[in-house]
Amino acid sequence: IHSDRASDFEAIMLVVGTTVGGGFLAMPYFAAPAGFVPAVAISVAAWAFLAASGILVSETLMRTWARSSGRAVSLLSATTEYLGAKWGYVTAVSFFVMMNCTLVSQLAKCGSLANFFSNGAISHVMGAFVTAAVIGAVSFSRMAAKVNAVATVGIFASFLAICVFGVQNLSPSKLAFMNFAAALPALPGLVQLYTYGECLPTIVDMLRGDRKRIRRVILLGTTVPLAMYTLWLIVSLAQSGAWAGSSDLAQTLLESGGVLGSATASVAVTASISTLIGGYLALSRFCADALKKKTVTHSKSVIALTL
Repeated sequence: IHSDRASDFEAIMLVVGTTVGGGFLAMPYFAAPAGFVPAVAISVAAWAFLAASGILVSETLMRTWARSSGRAVSLLSATTEYLGAKWGYVTAVSFFVMMNCTLVSQLAKCGSLANFFSNGAISHVMGAFVTAAVIGAVSFSRMAAKVNAVATVGIFASFLAICVFGVQNLSPSKLAFMNFAAALPALPGLVQLYTYGECLPTIVDMLRGDRKRIRRVILLGTTVPLAMYTLWLIVSLAQSGAWAGSSDLAQTLLESGGVLGSATASVAVTASISTLIGGYLALSRFCADALKKKTVTHSKSVIALTL
C-alpha cells in the first residue's frame, strides 16, 4: 500500500491518530470515581506497558517483513510464523472482530454527528455510509498519510481550544481526591484509550523496517496521547463551573454551542477520521496478508473485502 517511504512525522501522526479517538473526552466518566492521582497512575502504567509491548511486537513484524519478499505483512503472518497456524487463526479472528468493532463505532459516531448538525436532514445511516465511502477512498490513495496527519493536527488544535475554555473555572483542590478502591472498575476504560497495536504493521511498512525509526515513532507517538489525556483529566476533574458533575461531559460540551461546541465537534470528527484511516489501513493489510497479496499493489479484492 505504501510505495513511498514515509516521514517520521507522518508515522507518528498515524500512531497518535490511531490511539486518540473522540471517546477520550469521556475519560472523566471513568476517572472521576477514582480521582486524579489513581487515574494518572493507571494511565502511566497503561502507556508504559503498551509502548513496551508495541516495541516487542514490532520486532516480530520487522523480522517477518524482512523475509516477506514484498508480500503484505500483518499480525496474522507474524503470529503464524512465531507461534504456529493455530495461534495465527486465533489472532486472525480476534483481530478481524476488533477492527470491525472499531470501524463500526467510529462510523456510527460520524453518522450521529451528521444527523445532529443537519437537524435530521441527513439520516444516521446515510451519514455513516457517506463517511465510509469518503474515508475509504482516501485510505487507499497516496494522500492517506498526509490526510491523517492533517486530521491529527486538527485534534490538537480543537483540544487546545476546549482546554483554553476549561481552565477558566478550575479548582485545583479537587485533584487531591483519591479513591484507589474505585480505580479497578475504571481500569478497562482507561487502558483501552492507549491501544494502537493495529497500526504497527502499517508503521513497519511505512518506515521500511528501520528499527531505530520505528522504536522512536512508537515512543513519541504514544507519549503524545499520554500528555493529552493527563491535561484533559486536570481540566475536567478540577472543574467548578458549568461542566462540573456532568455525567456525559462530551455531550454537554457538544450541546453548549458556540466556539466550545464547535471545538468539541471538531475533536470528534478529526479523531474519527484519523482512527478510520488507521483502521482501514490495518484491516486492508490484514486482508492482503490473508489473500497473500503484494504490499504495493492496489488489489480490488483487498479493497472490496476491507470496505
